[in-house]
Amino acid sequence: METLVQVLIIGGTVGSFYALVALGYTMVYGIVRLINFAHGDLVMVASFIGWVMLEQAWVQAMPTLLGILLAAGVAIAGTALLSLTLLRLLYARLIGRSTLGFLLVTLSVAFAMEEIIKLIFGARERAYPNYSLATETITIGAIRLAGMDLVVIGLAGTLMVGMIWFAQRTMTGAAMRALAIDHDAARLMGVNVTALIAAAFAIGAALAAVTGVLSGVYYGRISFDMGFMLGLKAFTAAVVGGIGNIGGAVLGGLVIGVLEALVQGYLAGAWSDAFIFGALILVLYLRPQGILGERVAVRA
Repeated sequence: METLVQVLIIGGTVGSFYALVALGYTMVYGIVRLINFAHGDLVMVASFIGWVMLEQAWVQAMPTLLGILLAAGVAIAGTALLSLTLLRLLYARLIGRSTLGFLLVTLSVAFAMEEIIKLIFGARERAYPNYSLATETITIGAIRLAGMDLVVIGLAGTLMVGMIWFAQRTMTGAAMRALAIDHDAARLMGVNVTALIAAAFAIGAALAAVTGVLSGVYYGRISFDMGFMLGLKAFTAAVVGGIGNIGGAVLGGLVIGVLEALVQGYLAGAWSDAFIFGALILVLYLRPQGILGERVAVRA
């Protein structure tokens, strides 16, 4: 039982990473009905921005938490700026015009970002500073929990609840939901479509940035190719939960994370990807709209 609980905690941690990235996919898809396959590599870019900041002597002289928050803030700003620049220069003219073109461009951008980071920082892994927080454990009875697991789950859970509140309880969230139903009708009612699309990309990039810095602190290592598979699994989580559904992105991320942890804990790590994508096939076969259902526009 103790092993099972520990495996589930690890699964919840990994699932929290997937859920945060899946939320970024969902934000964009919910508004423009397109998948940004470069989103996973925004996580990678953010992790390197965070690493550069945390390697600075004046940042290392700060209290640990303050330094990490500063690195995360710079990563959020840098990643959001990158995402908005890509939207302005490459994506905007394809939205609503060419679905295939948008997918191909975002895939190209993903590979381009990986190659640029590899050219700048090299192909080898980079190590994040070794923080005591990442190695501390908490003992509850016979169960030993890593303190960082609880930090990741708690922070991710707070962000997820905040995103649900934002979508359901704010004017901007209501405008985004209206935009997801019908762009033309929303525009006629005074909604600034261009600004809301930009906001969706910026919010998704901010979530990716938090994930990048948090995963760097959690795992201790980052690499130029870390974003693609993370993005692919997060996209799988979004589809499993119900693409375009914020609650579905959270649920899908946790389901995929727990499934991966169970396979790695009781079978072998080499089988985890096979089970994850097998679960995607099964869900799409039994319930194509995802567990909680895809949020799609309904027009008369």
